[in-house]
Amino acid sequence: MCALLLLSTLGFSGCASPASPTFGTVSAEGLAGTWTLQILQQAGGPAIAAPSEASYSLTFSGNRVSALADCNTCSGSFTIVGDAVTISPVLACTRALCKTAPFEQLYTVMLAGESRVGVSGKLMVLNSARGQLRFTK
Repeated sequence: MCALLLLSTLGFSGCASPASPTFGTVSAEGLAGTWTLQILQQAGGPAIAAPSEASYSLTFSGNRVSALADCNTCSGSFTIVGDAVTISPVLACTRALCKTAPFEQLYTVMLAGESRVGVSGKLMVLNSARGQLRFTK
């Protein structure tokens, strides 16, 4: 039952729901560092937890972004205007065949482009027409 509640609320700690992120002006310094993907939810689809047997992360540094997607790495640039972060529409990624390839492909597609970004402590949410990505630091 707790697992169903976890997916329905996109919570991270037992059945507790995390604090809602604040959407507003963000800065590169506010996003700086490495964020670990917890939940991916494609628009209109169910919330999917990141595969436990693989690593998925997003790192902001200066005006560059890099992503770890299981056994592949991706890089690109990003810009911030108000509460929107725009990641390169086409990320440069290695193309090894990872064991979580379908999830990896969905993750990288959802990263690229414009998203509203919300941050609350160690929680970051990217919302877009593509869906939602939830990260922790």
